[in-house]
Amino acid sequence: MKLKPIGLHKELSFADLEPVVVALKMTDTVSMDQLYEVFCASKEEIKKATQDTTKSTSEKWVTVFQILGKANLINMFRIVSFVLSVPGSNAFVERIFSLMTIK
Repeated sequence: MKLKPIGLHKELSFADLEPVVVALKMTDTVSMDQLYEVFCASKEEIKKATQDTTKSTSEKWVTVFQILGKANLINMFRIVSFVLSVPGSNAFVERIFSLMTIK
């Protein structure tokens, strides 16, 4: 299953979120029905955030959660916080090993 990023660099659809929840095995903690309802209710703010090219992905999500309230978007917050907490590469870890070798 190929997953699409949820980086808000293009318009986000619910079809992009559903496979992410399944792939991350978050179906026990995230209610898909509630996620769909919240996604539909917040679609306009997410679309506005997508159009802002001056902010990074995390800044865009922070803006969405600030405007709509984290408590109102708890299922989406769980997904986004999990995805954004995973580093894009292992460069930091490799750097630590390199420094330890030098030491």
